[in-house]
Amino acid sequence: MTEDLYILANDVVFDQLIALLNSIEVNTGNKYSVSIIPYKE
Repeated sequence: MTEDLYILANDVVFDQLIALLNSIEVNTGNKYSVSIIPYKE
């Protein structure tokens, strides 16, 4: 069973978002389903 992770992000934090996603994948594998919610501000 997978669990869901929701991340709120915009263009300013794009590089940090990629690093976070890579870290989640390396440390948890397929345990979490990740959804990214974009916003403008």
